[in-house]
This record gives sequence, structure tokens and C-alpha cells, in this order.
Amino acid sequence: MKHPQFAQAFYNSTAWKHARALKKKQAGGLCERCLVRGLIVPGVHVHHKIRLTPENLNDPSVTLNLDNLELLCEPCHQQEHQRETQMRTDAAGRVIW
Repeated sequence: MKHPQFAQAFYNSTAWKHARALKKKQAGGLCERCLVRGLIVPGVHVHHKIRLTPENLNDPSVTLNLDNLELLCEPCHQQEHQRETQMRTDAAGRVIW
């Protein structure tokens, strides 16, 4: 999945690479959503629960907070982004159904 243009520099940053590595280690390398369902599936993508926006991109409590990140396998990540096309977010990136 391609990152939005406004976030390219962030996703190339050392801070993001460090946070991503920490999240993968914290999750034991497994997809967190599959694990809840009792499935052991390797995680591939570190996903932001609160969607990144130009307004919150410089807020480390959103961008780098491990509690706002989850490790997902490819199918769970695809499913999440399909859901995002069916919802709206406010300026802070919070979901509005």
C-alpha cells in the first residue's frame, strides 16, 4: 500500500523506522488481529489506528505512539484500508461513521 504524498518524509524517517521496529518486536512479529482470533499469522504492516493527516503528522502522540500502532498481516491490512474508504475522519484522524 502506497503512503500518501504528504507523509512520505515521515515514513522515511529514522523515528518511524524505530517505532515500526519496536511495534513489530512488541507484537512478537504476529498479526495482532489474527492473534485475537487464535490464529498465528506473521505480521507485515505496522498500521496507524488513528489515520495520519496533514494536521496530525507532526504529533508524535499519533505518529509514533505504540498504542496507536498495530501489526497486521496483508489480508487484515487490506481489509482495514477497504473499511477506511467507507468511513470519514475528522481533522484529528478519528473515525466518524
